Amino acid sequence: MAKAPEGRYRAWDKRTNKMKNVLSVDFEKGYAILKGAPQEKVSISDIVLLKHMGIASENRKGIYEDDIVSFKYEDELKVGLVTKEKNGEWFFEIAQEDKKVAPRQLKGINVLGNKFENSRLLSEEYLRLFNISEIEEILSSDRICDEAYCKHDLEKAISKLSELTREELIDLIKSLSETLRHYKKAYFEESLKNSRR
Repeated sequence: MAKAPEGRYRAWDKRTNKMKNVLSVDFEKGYAILKGAPQEKVSISDIVLLKHMGIASENRKGIYEDDIVSFKYEDELKVGLVTKEKNGEWFFEIAQEDKKVAPRQLKGINVLGNKFENSRLLSEEYLRLFNISEIEEILSSDRICDEAYCKHDLEKAISKLSELTREELIDLIKSLSETLRHYKKAYFEESLKNSRR
């Protein structure tokens, strides 16, 4: 009997449109037992079985087929879809790019969601917001004055800024103004404390 152990799969239940944990799969009899109260025996034709990659993400989540993940590739933060080839190899399809990369080429993999519940994370609109948040993170970092950090990351932020629309730039500047106000206030409070000593 060809049974798969617990944890190797999870399932998208096509009947309920919900992601469920799989306790076991019997490929010969064509059913899976899904975790729930009570546990369910479900036909494999009613679910999409999603295999575990065998690794965990930086945010300590197991990575499965059809997960949407963020990762560093060639020093750029990207979003992609986890796919498994027929030969058993795993790849990440970079969203909005015609490119697949092997996991060994990547750093800082984080699970954002999956294509069944969070397909919008692969959209062009989301990727623009994702890029803006990366620029914001660089420009609002407390390491911004560290020379080594500045040279590399600021060049990257400047390059990404040139891709933004006028409205996106305005929103980014508003958000950064809040961050700058926070740092300015913290700086003056620290200076005041030091002058009283």
